[in-house]
Amino acid sequence: MKKRIGVIDIGTNTTRLAVFEAKDAGERVPLVRRSQITRLGQGVNRNRRLAPEAVERTLAVLDDYVAEAHELGVNTLAGAGTSALRDAADAQQFVNAVRSRGVDFKVVAGEQEARLVFAGASAAFGGNSDQPVLVIDAGGGSTELIRGRGGSFEHAASLDIGAVRMTEQFLHNSPPAPEQTAAMEQFMSRAFEAVSPEFSPGPEGTAAAVGGTIATLAAMHLGAWDADRVHGLELTLEYMESVYGQLLDMAAADIAQLPGIEPKRADIITAGAGLYVCLLRAFELHSVRVSLHDIRHGICEAVLSGAWDEL
Repeated sequence: MKKRIGVIDIGTNTTRLAVFEAKDAGERVPLVRRSQITRLGQGVNRNRRLAPEAVERTLAVLDDYVAEAHELGVNTLAGAGTSALRDAADAQQFVNAVRSRGVDFKVVAGEQEARLVFAGASAAFGGNSDQPVLVIDAGGGSTELIRGRGGSFEHAASLDIGAVRMTEQFLHNSPPAPEQTAAMEQFMSRAFEAVSPEFSPGPEGTAAAVGGTIATLAAMHLGAWDADRVHGLELTLEYMESVYGQLLDMAAADIAQLPGIEPKRADIITAGAGLYVCLLRAFELHSVRVSLHDIRHGICEAVLSGAWDEL
């Protein structure tokens, strides 16, 4: 019988599904990938509670994903919640609702999330090399930094910096006022500079990034979404600075019209681009490669190895 693993990632901004078919030789073939912006983290940074409308949006998408996974004949359906659910005081009620739908669902701690992301991304970039690898997962509510060497995990950090959190905390106008932008950049730069000595891969290393923010910036660079071209695309600091400067002068309604951007992400992509500018500068990186191998791939491996049961 074919072994099929369904994985659902419920993040601060996006809810995503992947279904993998596990081959005997260790190959994991993705049968479907789905992603919808549900903004579960709406207001969580301010209120520390989940907004009822955000819960409703997310569970509606989850129901569609569960139905599709069953139609594809999944043997196991696992899922992870990240930053928003770590922060929300009432997260358990949401967790119970997800589990009632047949999902083996866990709210993962920051370091657990980082390890799962690294397991997914390092297989695509750096897994067969002894050189340092930095994997960056900048989400809606947090940024995970993971340093390893080849496929071996070394250490990780989870910072409360993400595109949704930074937008809600600092960018109260659209386009943002200069003082709002300056405060956000100062906040992020200080946080990234504090950890850069420990996490920078150095000039001989490789940096890869996963998540919706970097994928959107890649699609904007290409002018349209093309998964085959996005995966492995190298984005330079020069490009990041250019697109960030462009976005700073635009209202969200105008950003939504730009080629390659999903309209629902238009209100947070300015903070997302600024995040990468500050990070690359702090780490003295000239570029970063985009990986579509992410936490979903890591969860799949954890399920197959039995490590998922131990989290």
